[in-house]
Amino acid sequence: MVVHPSLGATTYQAFLKIARASKDPLSFISPGTGSHGFLVGEYLAREEGYKVSHIPYKGAGPALADLVAGHVKLGTMTFSSAAGQIRAGKVLPLAVSTDKRIPSFPDIPTFKDVGRDLVAATWFSLSGPAKLPNDIVQQVSRETLKAMQSPEVQKRLELDAIESRLMSPEEFTKFIESEIVRWAPLAKSLAATNPQ
Repeated sequence: MVVHPSLGATTYQAFLKIARASKDPLSFISPGTGSHGFLVGEYLAREEGYKVSHIPYKGAGPALADLVAGHVKLGTMTFSSAAGQIRAGKVLPLAVSTDKRIPSFPDIPTFKDVGRDLVAATWFSLSGPAKLPNDIVQQVSRETLKAMQSPEVQKRLELDAIESRLMSPEEFTKFIESEIVRWAPLAKSLAATNPQ
């Protein structure tokens, strides 16, 4: 969660005071409807008792550009998208949804640190057709895991505070199933109340 400095909140608790006191819903940006940033932004508003109005963008780049310019004051997006602007002081981070603080940004609290039990991450994967032969699946998995563990790749990921979590194809399938169970109720509720 990041804010424009003009909002006047430098901490998550200060943000909550502003958000709860606002008579109008706070506009918040995300990389798009259905994105992880959208779900996290809506989840926090519901759990913390403030109102929001979502402004979907076609990707994090345009969303962040409007946040940096001050056209909007609040955004929820991947940390890697916002890291450069956080370093430059153009946007202020309030909290991250990782389970631990990001080593390269140790001053940014996690949501757990600020009293909200939220751990959520945007994830990326390699996927193929459902009937892809298992030997090909395993070979691609082995080569991908090998590449991900190389010092060069790890160093590049660290620059954007991207944490790799290496999984086998079987572990990843279970992970996807757990993510569907976790987010489906909120997604269905949002679809029912905000059809687009």
